Amino acid sequence: IDIISQICIYNDYPIYRYNLAKYRDKFNKIILYPSRHHGVIDMEEHMRKTFPETWVTGHKIDWTTPGIDWRQAETEPCLELSNAEWILFLEQDFFCADWDKLWIDVEKQMDNGAEMIGWYDNNSLFYIHPCFLLMKRELLEKTKKDFRAHPEILGSDHFAMITRDAEELG
Repeated sequence: IDIISQICIYNDYPIYRYNLAKYRDKFNKIILYPSRHHGVIDMEEHMRKTFPETWVTGHKIDWTTPGIDWRQAETEPCLELSNAEWILFLEQDFFCADWDKLWIDVEKQMDNGAEMIGWYDNNSLFYIHPCFLLMKRELLEKTKKDFRAHPEILGSDHFAMITRDAEELG
């Protein structure tokens, strides 16, 4: 499993850091994108020391590009660094009451042939939310890899189209 996580460098999530360390042996790579949204105190140096992992570096986003979506722009370079059979899209602010049970359940589903596992966002357009979305690379490669939010579709936030593609693929 490779983790792909866009981490806001202006916020610190100690529970996120704790869980990455606690379950580190479950992951091939932890791929981090230093996301620069809505912040003042830059903690990137602290985070790079805390997570001596695979960081996306040298990637520049042209925010003047019409229709640019931050999640699409930050996910694509992360995927280029990933080579595991499974990819876990994980957000810093995903909280779970019992992580041990979560991993037992996830591994059971993986062993039972699931190709996509995650937290189902129960809004007007049901989809697996990128706060915790574990997906087989083989399935992801068959999708359109559209990670953008689609405001023209009611309830379609980031990654909703990935769920739609996976459902259409069966």
